[in-house]
Amino acid sequence: MSDKKNLGHNSKKDLLKNPVEHIDITSFDSRKIISSMEKMSFVSRETANAAKIYNEMLKDKNCTIFLTLAGSTSAAGCMNIYRDLVKFNMVDAIVATGASVIDMDFFEALGFKHYQGSQFHDDTELRKNYIDRIYDTYIDEEELQICDKKICEIADSLEPKSYTSREFIHEMGKFLKKNSIKKNSLIETAYDNDVPIFCPAFTDSSAGFGLVIHQENNPEKHITIDSIREFRELTEIKIQSKGSGLFMIGGGVPKNFIQDTVICAELLGKNVDMHKYAVQITVADSRDGACSSSTLKEASSWGKVDVTKEQMVFAEATSVLPLIASDAYHKGEWKNREKKKIFKNFWINKLKYLSNKNGFLGIDNQFNFKEKVVIVPFGLEKTVSYGGGTKNGPKEIIKASHQVELYDEELNCEPYKKIGIKTLKPFKIDKDIKKALKRLADINKSILEKKLFPMTFGGEHSITAGCINPFVKKFKKICLLHFDAHADLRKSYKGEKFSHASAIRRCLDNKNVSVISFGIRNISHGELPFLKKNSSRIKIFWAKDKSKWDLNKFKKYIKNKTVYITFDVDGFDSSIMPATGTPEPGGLLWDETLNIIKIAAKNSKIVGADINELSPIKGFNCYNFLVAKLAYKIIAYKFLY
Repeated sequence: MSDKKNLGHNSKKDLLKNPVEHIDITSFDSRKIISSMEKMSFVSRETANAAKIYNEMLKDKNCTIFLTLAGSTSAAGCMNIYRDLVKFNMVDAIVATGASVIDMDFFEALGFKHYQGSQFHDDTELRKNYIDRIYDTYIDEEELQICDKKICEIADSLEPKSYTSREFIHEMGKFLKKNSIKKNSLIETAYDNDVPIFCPAFTDSSAGFGLVIHQENNPEKHITIDSIREFRELTEIKIQSKGSGLFMIGGGVPKNFIQDTVICAELLGKNVDMHKYAVQITVADSRDGACSSSTLKEASSWGKVDVTKEQMVFAEATSVLPLIASDAYHKGEWKNREKKKIFKNFWINKLKYLSNKNGFLGIDNQFNFKEKVVIVPFGLEKTVSYGGGTKNGPKEIIKASHQVELYDEELNCEPYKKIGIKTLKPFKIDKDIKKALKRLADINKSILEKKLFPMTFGGEHSITAGCINPFVKKFKKICLLHFDAHADLRKSYKGEKFSHASAIRRCLDNKNVSVISFGIRNISHGELPFLKKNSSRIKIFWAKDKSKWDLNKFKKYIKNKTVYITFDVDGFDSSIMPATGTPEPGGLLWDETLNIIKIAAKNSKIVGADINELSPIKGFNCYNFLVAKLAYKIIAYKFLY
């Protein structure tokens, strides 16, 4: 206690003069230390075994690694360890306390620091100086309140609705990309690497204070945090994982939350294994019955953790965690791991549908069916060069489809009952066109993996490059059946290579793609050399020659091919389709269009489709209806011919 006696009354500046420095696991190699500890006893041998199990997790290609954080190790100098575990692909998802992520990591990203102090200092004096103490570490309370208000500022900028903590922390990462003072925080690094961070007790931190201020200032329209949906999301990640491992620092809610995913999955009727690997570093006493201290063997009795590869390390985490992490970094198993990109792929793998009544065709919710078709609303509008409004196309097509007669007199049935059609919930489209198209490609990939038929409603025609991406990878050869007024073969347009005017050119960047186009009546002089050079891959049925079309030749072209339909609605004559950005006379009429699609359905394998470039005209619903009926016809012909 002599240290306590020597402490006098100090100014705030004197108390906050020694910042905590975060340890760098890449700057030293602990492999020899861990190897030596393996031959010792007590906590040393436990630590070495924990390092061994963690390396096994990294080596196991099927293992999804969850890092859980509780306690104050981030404030105590371990923050860069957690960042580097994300940066070097050594963890796939994080479950943490709100304090670890907000009060410590986000706090420092704003340019603030934690300071070395003393656990013996007079806390009354600290309070007078507005200094908060975490054992022997100090935080400036005034700076912490700035952190609270930044959370409020982020919340104020978001659409008022419910968010999981994962979604909100993703928005924090986006905020830090532009506004951080200290770069490469854990939140920002996780954002960059698509690693999700879950905080089940999110409001038990500066986030809670900030969100209270936000709701107080916005009583009618504010955001909320949905911890139930978050638990379901985390459980879904466990369900989708072929295997899983836990690397747990401390205990508490994060530990229990991730372990409970096994039980939750079981209650949902899913057959999942217990967590295969588990390491926990804790100082808690196992005799008090609390979740922080319950051993991993105890968790096995609940069906949460397999006891084959588990290790409890009873030690203060800052003393052993750097050794375990440095050992794993320098052994380098992480170099051979494939990035799981859980954050990016979670929504995609778990397709979220509108109710039947709100989806395509407005089918009664009581009608229960297994879907074969997935409608993807994707109102991308980034490069339109004349009339706008394509972003509203998907919504209006779906709305108009509710008036389409479900019985098809030509096919003498109600096709939807034999097929099953679901509609994805609309989602936010990235402002960056490359990222938007990448997401669309990922969505279609997921739909294909489920052996379903994707039909995308645009949006502008540039969507097609994203739509066909997974088809190009899946099939040896693919033929685009292209309906359009324009050839869309420009290398780029107005400096944008992903322009709607370059839609087919981008598809043809893939050497296994060929195109059969109908209705073309506009092509620029600059497109002609490319057309001539690629004449073996591009067949055009020009609109000007419509009376001379030989559809038997088309039948021969398409026979037994794998076909993807892309339909720009300006392929229709402007007399029946003026609701598009560039309506053109001299185009396709209804019956002749259906005849072409029927020939394709009878003679080829249609694997997907998109319909694009509808620009709804207020008060003229007939054009929206025409597109909705076209979509229903394509689906019906594909499955029933």
